[in-house]
Amino acid sequence: MHLRCEDLDSPVWRAWLMPDEHGEVSIGGPGTIDLERLLERAKDDPNCRVLVIASEGGAEFCRGMDLRGLASGDAASRTQGVARFARCLGLMRRLKAAVVCVVDGVVSGGGVGLVAACDLTIAGPAASFVLTELYFGLVPAVILPVLGERMGPARARWLALSGATLDADAALRFGLVDERSDGLSATLSARLKHLLRLNPEAVGRLKRLSAEIAGQPLEVALAAGVVRTSEDIEGPEVAVAVASFLAGELPPWAVRRRPAGAP
Repeated sequence: MHLRCEDLDSPVWRAWLMPDEHGEVSIGGPGTIDLERLLERAKDDPNCRVLVIASEGGAEFCRGMDLRGLASGDAASRTQGVARFARCLGLMRRLKAAVVCVVDGVVSGGGVGLVAACDLTIAGPAASFVLTELYFGLVPAVILPVLGERMGPARARWLALSGATLDADAALRFGLVDERSDGLSATLSARLKHLLRLNPEAVGRLKRLSAEIAGQPLEVALAAGVVRTSEDIEGPEVAVAVASFLAGELPPWAVRRRPAGAP
């Protein structure tokens, strides 16, 4: 997957998916390593608080598996591409930084899994989502875990079987996206302002805990919540945050985000 990246020295990292020579944005080919490297770098950089993934523009956000590569590549390279994509999804879910996706184009196949793996997804009026794998005799196996987490197993299975195309409103109802907006820039700006006020360590703990308790019996999940909250309460940063709030101030980890174009 080819990416154009900016702001890697700031708390908000931005990455744009770029179409290939055929005008398609695809995953699973050699370019996928670019996304993997970006995620590995974000994982190791404590200054990265939010990673924003958007598209370079045009009608397509991400098509999914590179069908031309599927038809022409050797078995080993195809398997490696799929494995790299799976690692990318895993890195996104484990990344301490919040991953925000901004979609305003066509998303199909594995691209739907990329969207589902993000922590917050904002969809514009031109966004649409469809799974096409079964048409080619494939199972959307790599993306099923993140789709199931987002939509529930039954709806994920229905999306694969029906071939239905979800527009932004339907995707919101199904839980595939978190917000539907006609003003993507303003909505993203508001979300970034809030995310940069959150404790980055707590964001990471939230992501880890939500993964750990997924599918666990209620009593087990509740017990894990008691342990997590008991440990958090004793942390010095909680006392600092409470004192700052009572004094009408932001906590020390909060970053004031300047509007675009501000000096």
